[in-house]
Amino acid sequence: MKRAHNNTDITTTATTSDPLRIRGGGNPYANGSSSKSNPYATAPKTAKLNPYTKPPASKNSTPSSQNNNSQSQSQSQNDPSQFPDEDEGDADFLEEELIEETKLDSALLKELSKTKQRWTRPDCPAFQPATRGINFQWLDMDMTTGPPLKSNPNPSKTSVPGSQVGPVPVVRIFGCTEEGWSIAAYVHGFTPYGLFAVPKDFENSPANLAKVREVVDERLKSLARGGRDFKICCNGVKLIDDRQSILGFTSEFNRFFQIFVSVPTFIPTLKRIMNDGVPLPGCGNMCECQPFETNVPFVLRYMIDMDISGAGWLSANKNTYTLRSSGGKKTHCQLELDIVYNELESHKSEGEWSKIAPLRVLSFDIECQGRKGYFPEAEKDPVIQIANCVSIYGEKDPAIKNVFTLKGCLPIVGTQVVCSEKEGERACERASDRAEM
Repeated sequence: MKRAHNNTDITTTATTSDPLRIRGGGNPYANGSSSKSNPYATAPKTAKLNPYTKPPASKNSTPSSQNNNSQSQSQSQNDPSQFPDEDEGDADFLEEELIEETKLDSALLKELSKTKQRWTRPDCPAFQPATRGINFQWLDMDMTTGPPLKSNPNPSKTSVPGSQVGPVPVVRIFGCTEEGWSIAAYVHGFTPYGLFAVPKDFENSPANLAKVREVVDERLKSLARGGRDFKICCNGVKLIDDRQSILGFTSEFNRFFQIFVSVPTFIPTLKRIMNDGVPLPGCGNMCECQPFETNVPFVLRYMIDMDISGAGWLSANKNTYTLRSSGGKKTHCQLELDIVYNELESHKSEGEWSKIAPLRVLSFDIECQGRKGYFPEAEKDPVIQIANCVSIYGEKDPAIKNVFTLKGCLPIVGTQVVCSEKEGERACERASDRAEM
């Protein structure tokens, strides 16, 4: 044996043909370095055999010894009693893993249930329109078109005002009830109209008004866009004398034609027709009629005529409306009802009706991966984060706090982090969340 006298390398010539080189601090009790026993040495670790795999053959083994090893290995594989401890350990480990996964699944389900309870609105019980009315604070109002109501929801009324032919305008009102339910009210029967000055020589009679309606209807069908698609364009002409022009200190106009049309898009064409002149009985063939209030939007006209204030309270009294079933709903609102415009009661924001419904307010912030020196563009810069906070009016703490992120994000205390791999996935999640809110 040849030993080096420094503490860098120890070279040992073993009795076998394979040399062993040990690099270290020159431990005299290293394996194979001395015949003396090492008081600090630990027992050599024995490799744990896997009963389901074949151990590698030794370099110095002969073919006959390999065959013997393979035979003994196959015998040990066929005898499961050789490894009782391993099987029991594996079974215990799998059972522990299953228990842990069950606990995690149960905790996840509880957390998801709590999240859904926070996100969703209060449950809306089933009820009949004949048993109760609905009070709600409106937040948004627009117009859509649809078929006319076949019958009046109020059983004491026999007809529905407005046109009964073709598509008709429907005012759609979104709001929140006193209980926190979301609601969409479809208001029927309100017809768009325009006001036009009447010449002094015009004689007010049903026959003369009918002639004016026929002339206007014919011209609307030929001049208005889509006029040919309507069976009736001008629904009626009425003469009113309870209004007066506020232009100047005095006005020569105190009588007006109130001309009703099928849809609000006919109003600009109607204005042009009356400005150019129409034949009026007893007044000539080309009588110009000055228009008034023809530029008022249809929804605003409805609010003015029905004395509805912004974000005010509206009431649908019992027996004046019908509720839509789940299959007939067009929105995500909990309640959808149909009602005639003169049955929907409006309240001034005074006393009891100055309160505020439990409105849900969504505040959000969008972060983009911008380029240096450029403002983010939707086509080039991806959205990497959308932070949301939903608060309910009257409550101290927010109901929802979450962050939608692209790829990943570090945990945020008190906030739910939702990660997505693509922008489209995050957009779908956000649309679904808004639907639940």
